[in-house]
Amino acid sequence: MKQCYLTLGAVVRNQEHYVKEWLAFHHLVGVERFVIVLHKCTDKTEERIRELPFQDKIHIHRIVNDEQFVQLGTYLWILEHYGRFTKWMMFIDSDEFFFGTREDDLRVILTDYEKHGVDSLLFFFGVLILMFLHGRQPLIQILPQHQLGFFAFIFSGNGVVIRRGQIQAF
Repeated sequence: MKQCYLTLGAVVRNQEHYVKEWLAFHHLVGVERFVIVLHKCTDKTEERIRELPFQDKIHIHRIVNDEQFVQLGTYLWILEHYGRFTKWMMFIDSDEFFFGTREDDLRVILTDYEKHGVDSLLFFFGVLILMFLHGRQPLIQILPQHQLGFFAFIFSGNGVVIRRGQIQAF
């Protein structure tokens, strides 16, 4: 698989009316690869995705799973299978939009963070957590939402995972 800079991973269920707009928007703001996992999808979401002119950048998978925390397990699966092929991995819901307030291209925003040694970003309950990896020990800085230039959460393809409230580097 070819390396890319920014990958969006998402668990999607029955979004046929919105999925094309959502994917097109994120394609326009710089997402280079999409990993879409359809969970118990019973509508025409997959057909709508396949209508997009950039479908070669979209990897579609299906799961039927009754686990309580299906998103976390799916995100870990996406990281395991696609993480080494991307510099940055972003996870958002299919009704959320990730965008800059001063810059349109997400790759430019992430490059600015890299210049300051930021290795990973996590947006969680209105707080941005910046993770700097020094060796294998993360140093964490927390910023309130009003200091952000964008919304959502993102993980680095370099190997930082949040599991049950613990940060683990691998």
